[in-house]
Amino acid sequence: MTTVREVIGNKVMVIIAALKWLAPFSLVNILFHSLLFILCISIVIIFSLILFTDISRTKDYLIILGFLAAALTLTYNVRRHLSEDYFKEAREQLQKAFDILNIYDADGRLSNDRLRWLTAARTLLIAERIGKKIMMSSHKEINVEDRQFWRMKFHEIVKNFPEEFYAEKAEHMIHHMADVRSPISEASLVIIHEFIDWDESYVDPLKREFFSDEKLDLLDRHYPHMVRVLRTVRRIRAENSARAEAQNR
Repeated sequence: MTTVREVIGNKVMVIIAALKWLAPFSLVNILFHSLLFILCISIVIIFSLILFTDISRTKDYLIILGFLAAALTLTYNVRRHLSEDYFKEAREQLQKAFDILNIYDADGRLSNDRLRWLTAARTLLIAERIGKKIMMSSHKEINVEDRQFWRMKFHEIVKNFPEEFYAEKAEHMIHHMADVRSPISEASLVIIHEFIDWDESYVDPLKREFFSDEKLDLLDRHYPHMVRVLRTVRRIRAENSARAEAQNR
């Protein structure tokens, strides 16, 4: 049965967690949007007062608007600087994670040191946690592109390694003696491979583009091999399309 002390303790933990969530990025966000809302409402109210009541107090109303605008500008600048700090730190952590893992032995093989993989995975989690605190849409957009860049860089070095790369024996990943090489932690493999996986929410800037026939004619002067391949691909597509139409009749 839950005691009063446990209930109070749980409530205190919730309050502490809420305060940690609020400080500092969420608190600034709340303050900024609150001031923006208050300013918009104040503009509507004050202009209604000016139009329908005592117009002689216009100066006082404008002073109030000016104060709110100044407070909003100050909060916006704080918000932008804070967002930029998080954006830069997230970018740095992504690069740091790659640099930690991108180490090779004398034979040119990627390091399979357990601690190195764990550290790289933890650093990726730090980058993700910091990235979620970015507030400005411009910083968020660049952070998304940064993640795509480093996703490609990780994909270049993380391959389908032989089984012994991960552990001398599979059972070592469950339990191993001190005199054998420590296996790579599955937790680090999960984090790194989840990062490498394609992000389905990412909008690829590359559209499905095709050269026009006129453009291919121009390119044929300097890139005849590429043009020959592309024209062969077009011919195969046309043949497949015609075959599919014939089968559907």
